[in-house]
Amino acid sequence: MGAMARVWCSSYLRCLAVLAGVSLLSAPPAAAQQRDAAAKRKIDRKLRESLREGRRTQRVIITMKPGCRASMRSALEEHGDAINGEHALIDALSAEAHSEDVEELANNACVQAVAADADVRADGARNRSGGLRKTSGINPVSQTLLARLAPKPPPNVLRETLGLPSVAAWGTMTGATGIGVALEFTIANRYRLNARIDNVSLGHEIFAPAQDDPLVQAVEKATDAGLIVVVSAGNNGLQKKNSEAGYTDITSPGNAPSAITVGAAMTADTVLRDDDGVAPYSSKGPTWFDAFAKPDVVAPGHRLASNASLTSYLYKNLPGNQGKSHNGQPVLLLSGSSMATGVTSGVVALVLQQHNQNGLHRQKALTANLVKAMLQFSAVPVADADYLTQGTGEINAAGAIALAKVIDTSQPVGEWWLSTGIAPSSVIGNQTYAWSQEVIWVTTC
Repeated sequence: MGAMARVWCSSYLRCLAVLAGVSLLSAPPAAAQQRDAAAKRKIDRKLRESLREGRRTQRVIITMKPGCRASMRSALEEHGDAINGEHALIDALSAEAHSEDVEELANNACVQAVAADADVRADGARNRSGGLRKTSGINPVSQTLLARLAPKPPPNVLRETLGLPSVAAWGTMTGATGIGVALEFTIANRYRLNARIDNVSLGHEIFAPAQDDPLVQAVEKATDAGLIVVVSAGNNGLQKKNSEAGYTDITSPGNAPSAITVGAAMTADTVLRDDDGVAPYSSKGPTWFDAFAKPDVVAPGHRLASNASLTSYLYKNLPGNQGKSHNGQPVLLLSGSSMATGVTSGVVALVLQQHNQNGLHRQKALTANLVKAMLQFSAVPVADADYLTQGTGEINAAGAIALAKVIDTSQPVGEWWLSTGIAPSSVIGNQTYAWSQEVIWVTTC
């Protein structure tokens, strides 16, 4: 330690590294190169691009190893960096850090990854900074329902609901950290609210492997806590250059292995499935960096009608999307995997409800992986679409509910879980459609 104590610390981060027992100045050239290469791998693609632009500071999310968060916060504050948020769920801090310190930050032994605090978006609801507008087209809901769902909402978060007491969706106006806040809130209040499902219809491009992506890690932690997280695949299925279909455009956190990642299907406004297709804009797999097979399923998401506020930004600026219900009430027709995700969350709620009503003894709660498998197994394949476009097919609420009715989770793992036999098909309209009878599995990150 005597030799180490003589090392000149050119910055607070270098001092942290020295105190941690890492001599940055005396490392052999080969070891230093390996160290620098490893540090660069910790910095996500978005942040590397931003560093090349020459900005003085960077909005970052720093994910750390357990036990390092408090000391890192103190070091950042002493150096004059602004702390924008602390995220215990994933052991991370969001901060405005000096650009010159980002690589040294990544070199720190305590740091797991350094990501850009990227804005998340829901297509069609963006402002110039990439966040959601306050007047994004969300229709005001009952204040009584909001009070029941969240009497103490997380800070700086726009409250919205899907209209189902068991499903709460939280949007953010500030960027990626808002999703972390929302998931943390749901986990902390899941028993009080009896919350089982988190709907995340927001995202951004994938900038890092899943294990280093703060949004993905937040989703994985929520799943570990017993929540079922339903995530939109994204709307980047058409290449910007030539508007032709492309692959590898799933958005984060749709690359979360545990998430139910949903693409958008078009139903042609008919009950039957014969004329259904996957929307050309629906994002396709495999996921960037990890090559995970996503989406898991697709669901109706094209020109879906919802009740609308006449004063909302979207309603006023999308006259071609305005319509009326059968009783004359104004509706807004919107398209995207975000809408398909809401539909899927509703189906998941019905699946959980059916399972809770089965009356079988010692039933265990359905896990996220089991619900995903049920949705995939009972899905109806879409003609002329591959696995990376549709997953196993279009969700089939009747089939998934039928499975929930006969699955007995009181049985030990490895035992037969069906309480009775079931035909792998569903009658939709006046036709019988075979289930996919397939499950596509993604390994954990």
